[in-house]
Amino acid sequence: MKELLKAVHNKLDGSGLWSSLGGRVYFDHAPQGTVFPYCVYYLINDKYEYQFDSEFQEVVLQFNIFDQSSSALNILSYYDDLRDVMDWSSLSITGYDCIKVEPEWANIEWLEEEEAWICRTQYRVLQEKQ
Repeated sequence: MKELLKAVHNKLDGSGLWSSLGGRVYFDHAPQGTVFPYCVYYLINDKYEYQFDSEFQEVVLQFNIFDQSSSALNILSYYDDLRDVMDWSSLSITGYDCIKVEPEWANIEWLEEEEAWICRTQYRVLQEKQ
């Protein structure tokens, strides 16, 4: 799992999303007081499958992008940046061959209490152990 998370970080580092968010891309949680906009990604689940002499791992990752702009245009732009870097991409995962990074679903909504937009996006990563 550690190698997959490193691969995701390396994929995001220096991307258009990374630049648009000023490098405020975090695993698991954002530090208290983080300035908007920012992104937090984390592991939803991880499942192993075995077929004959192959071992596969299927992982679901979720990315949450937060923004306090009054308009949804910025969050839509950040979502496009995420899609540019992640949709159907490949990851360099030590010890694994990345088969696919498949977008699962996304939604964008206004969080009234936080006065912020959130874009939630999930990806399914399928990798085969070398």
